Amino acid sequence: MPSPVAHSLVSMALVAPKPEKEPWVKWVGFWVVMGNFADLDFIPGILIGAPSRFHHGLSHSLLFAVSLAVVAYLLYPAFFKGHRAACWPFLAVPFSHLFLDMMTRDTVAPYGLPLFWPFSHHTVRFPFWVFLNMNRGTRFHILFSWHNLAALCLEVVLTFPFFAWAMSRRDGLNLLKPAWRKVVRDARRWIRKKGTV
Repeated sequence: MPSPVAHSLVSMALVAPKPEKEPWVKWVGFWVVMGNFADLDFIPGILIGAPSRFHHGLSHSLLFAVSLAVVAYLLYPAFFKGHRAACWPFLAVPFSHLFLDMMTRDTVAPYGLPLFWPFSHHTVRFPFWVFLNMNRGTRFHILFSWHNLAALCLEVVLTFPFFAWAMSRRDGLNLLKPAWRKVVRDARRWIRKKGTV
């Protein structure tokens, strides 16, 4: 799995630009937490001295990602004074977490992600990797190793340009909105057509 740095940079790129009236710290915090939320499964493992024990479990499934998106979408107005946001970033951010994890060298079982949990416990991963794995442990020399530093540098090199490009655009990645609207519009037409048959 990539570090929180890669997950955070990609999450911020997907939701750029920041709405004018939202406070920076609160807005960044909301999306960074959402982008890294699936990795909270490390906490129980850290508490028992085995950080990877529960990692890549149900929190790395499509069902969990969709559930997180729905909950975050419903809570967003409470965090930001009744403001609403487009629904696609709420799906894109947790899905990006799964996508990045599947592109990472996996050296700890279970290899891959249980994407289709609870319907299948089979794990899925790409046949190639782009990111190096992060060595996990509770000891300082494991966490702050040369390997983890190299993995972190590679993540920054690969994700920061995307982040910088998205943040520099006045409309961020809003170029995806017309395509998203078309998908929704086509889906509605298909549902109406099926309803009339």
